[in-house]
Amino acid sequence: MANIVNATLNLWIYTGDFGSKDEANPDYIIYKEKKVNEDIIIFEIGELVRDYTEVLFSGSYTSIQQSAWAEWKMIRTYDDDTVDETLVGSAIAFNGYGYFEDGINPQLSSDVLISNTNIFHNCPKSISTETVTADSTLYKADNSILKADNLSSSAASSAEFGLYIPLLTGAEGATEVTYLNSSGSTISTTTVGSGSITHLTADNATYTADGSVLTADMTYIMEASSEITEEIEVPFDTRTIEILLADGSKKTLYINCIDCSKYDPYKISFVNKFGVVQDLWFDKKRTDNLDVSKDSYKRNTLNISSTGVDYSINSAQMMPHNIMGNKRLVMNTGFVTEDHNEVIQQLMLTESAWIHEEGQVLPIVPKTTSFTYKTTTDDKLINFTVEFDYAFDTINNIR
Repeated sequence: MANIVNATLNLWIYTGDFGSKDEANPDYIIYKEKKVNEDIIIFEIGELVRDYTEVLFSGSYTSIQQSAWAEWKMIRTYDDDTVDETLVGSAIAFNGYGYFEDGINPQLSSDVLISNTNIFHNCPKSISTETVTADSTLYKADNSILKADNLSSSAASSAEFGLYIPLLTGAEGATEVTYLNSSGSTISTTTVGSGSITHLTADNATYTADGSVLTADMTYIMEASSEITEEIEVPFDTRTIEILLADGSKKTLYINCIDCSKYDPYKISFVNKFGVVQDLWFDKKRTDNLDVSKDSYKRNTLNISSTGVDYSINSAQMMPHNIMGNKRLVMNTGFVTEDHNEVIQQLMLTESAWIHEEGQVLPIVPKTTSFTYKTTTDDKLINFTVEFDYAFDTINNIR
């Protein structure tokens, strides 16, 4: 059998519609020769793919950009001078990661793309109405308007009450989601996903003379020929979510409504270890701070005129300049369950986070650099305190 001598990898990485790549101009063309005493050629492409998986989030869960398309074509040359160009493929990549304890090339979740089973959420409060008919307008106590024939959908999709769960669907993922209310009655059942999914990964690709293996440490790649992820919108009165997986097993998530508090709750969205946007509510004490840095100089305030020399006592000698302001905030989660140790860990390790406030979704950066893992045995009630910096200057200096 012929042995491989060298290989050239043509790699396209892009966003937008699948197949919209520039066929004649790959983003990367990588040539490698087989090393002496080795039988394979390894292409490490994880960091290349990672550069194209920027997460863009504006608050809309239906238009998140958190993945990129990857397509490749391998040209292999053998020691009998034959050339093989049949090795081609396509995938969708997410910028996730594993932990050291997971070993090399860890596999990420194939179904629910969050680590916690208990979700603490700012559930909709009771709604007071005047008159409700099939086509009337429903007025809530706070005067926001919902249509009577679409209450659940409208309430759940609002910025205040929306709850979205990222799922991986397909042959190894979720196939059906059932929503239950507080009494255990079924609200609705939804079929999710279609087709099949093959889990490929993308930190390095190992190509041999007669086949291929894709592996990964940081970037999660899945076959492009199927429905990959869904951000399921949860009906507003859901308290339990049962997710049926392709292998017949079930996973259950529990929705815990946060207690009424004298503090306003705030939602933080961040990119978790699976490379998707996850939400976390902070409903206890919030402290806002402003840090200011500045330079100063002393100016001459003398006024020389034909009548003499004078100065105004209203003109400052010391003048500030290069004033920089940076806001930061300290927030508390309120009482949560032990599985939120992992959520807070992922929040502190995230590269992208946002806060929802005053009708805007603003970028923030977790400033806290350490936290203590908590248990109900030692701590009884578990609350996490996290400090954030706003990821921009208070004074707009973008020109």
